[in-house]
Amino acid sequence: MNATVRKRAERLVVLLLVGALASVLPASARGADAPLSDGALCDTNLRQTFSLTASSGYALTPDGNSVFMWSYHDSGSRFQIPGPVLCVTAGKPVTVVLHNQLPEPTSIMFLGQSNVRADGAPIGPEFDQGRLTSLVPTADATDGSVTYTFTPTKPGTFLYQSGTNANVQ
Repeated sequence: MNATVRKRAERLVVLLLVGALASVLPASARGADAPLSDGALCDTNLRQTFSLTASSGYALTPDGNSVFMWSYHDSGSRFQIPGPVLCVTAGKPVTVVLHNQLPEPTSIMFLGQSNVRADGAPIGPEFDQGRLTSLVPTADATDGSVTYTFTPTKPGTFLYQSGTNANVQ
């Protein structure tokens, strides 16, 4: 591996949606004959800013049926399961704008990242009449949005997931 490629790999941060559907699909549905690759497959033009939409849709199952689900997808794109892989560079600020098309508030937690801010303020839990409703600030139901910012400090693969209504989301 040449020095340029190695240095780039040392700075790469990959954020993955929790609950990857591939883990429950049979090998034939995952393309088991396809060669495995080393590391994450990321676009060579790394972005640091993302616009994601939380919406509902249907995921096809190996038996030809479908399951109604909620997921994140790139804004302007179609519903997808799992949500998009976000490849960024460690040490550079990241911005994720969440647009909510769901019938209830939703959020994104960036596990393993510190100093995450929502709409410019440090993140913290949300409460309604003393009851915890979300671990991080939410985007209001049906057309709400929230902007999360953070600077990843180390390379690696990290998960992102909803921090709201764990029984449903």
